[in-house]
Amino acid sequence: MVNVEVGDVNGPEDISEKFIGGPTIAILRVGMGLNFLFAAFDKLRRESYAESMDFIFNVHWKDAAYDFYKPFIDAVVLSHLELFAALVTYGELAIAVGLIFGILSRAAAVAAIFLNLNFIFASGGAILSVNADVGFILLST
Repeated sequence: MVNVEVGDVNGPEDISEKFIGGPTIAILRVGMGLNFLFAAFDKLRRESYAESMDFIFNVHWKDAAYDFYKPFIDAVVLSHLELFAALVTYGELAIAVGLIFGILSRAAAVAAIFLNLNFIFASGGAILSVNADVGFILLST
């Protein structure tokens, strides 16, 4: 058990240094950054990620998305697949750079949470289950 006096902790940064450890957070941050980097490179090497998105939405996630999110998918995403394919791909790449190199890492973490929540809503994934998206959101907070 760790004994901490009231005056020993000077803020959130000091808490993470004392209890979690700076290197631990850095390893988790870089690991999640590498995860986003591999996902972005996978999309970049494809001839057309927009076609893959169309297939994913219309075959795998067609009836799985949350009810409040289906109108957004139908009206906005599916009618602008090229734009959303680019946004997802380059968004993942920007998040990866931010997390790996620590450049605006908090902004990168917020963007990653936003992206992962959209993946969860589109796929109908359970928010309270343990999967990669929910795990990242928990690690980011």
